[in-house]
Amino acid sequence: MSVDDRLREAFTVAEFEPTGGALELVRQRARRERLRDRGLALAAAAVVAAVLGFSLLGGGQPKTQEPVLPVPTPTQTPVTRVPDELNGLWKTRRITGADLTLTLESAGLGEWSDEVVASLPEGPWRLRLVIEGGDWRLWAEHDGRRDLLDHEIVQATGNTVVSISPKELPYFRTTYATSHNVDPGPEWIRWVFLETTEPVVAGVPAEAHQRALYTTAPFLKVR
Repeated sequence: MSVDDRLREAFTVAEFEPTGGALELVRQRARRERLRDRGLALAAAAVVAAVLGFSLLGGGQPKTQEPVLPVPTPTQTPVTRVPDELNGLWKTRRITGADLTLTLESAGLGEWSDEVVASLPEGPWRLRLVIEGGDWRLWAEHDGRRDLLDHEIVQATGNTVVSISPKELPYFRTTYATSHNVDPGPEWIRWVFLETTEPVVAGVPAEAHQRALYTTAPFLKVR
């Protein structure tokens, strides 16, 4: 193939078939881009933190010998395996954008509610949480459609405290206390936000997303 033919092929605009699923494809692409942007922002924050730490330890100055660094001491309860009772499938009641907004306003984060709601697929939704060992996945379910919202690593730091970290960026952590009811009635769990080390992404604090998704409604045990 000649150079001219290659150029014509490279700049040919493909025609899209006008199907009814085109809009949904656009939405899925937008969600993937938001997740990608979140990952890039978290990675950038980690690099900045590493560079800052290197600078503070004298990494930018010439030295004649390696510094002797103190041995770090544990500052929190050693990580343990997730309690068996947390493993399984959990679901919320139907949740609307107004529910998320109320949650954020109650936590003093109402100014970011529009951005948080806009980042999610069209609602209302039931949130579906699956915990399997150290794996944590959250979906939004709506009209038979299921969209993955969050994929984390989960660890227990005590009998009633767990922490989750982005699957590809485990050095960030969000910590929750748990309120777990088994008897009487249906088994449910409520996540109580404690803190997060995730940075601001696209102008929105990570706490706003975490509180909206996990503290708006209790999760009932399905299996």
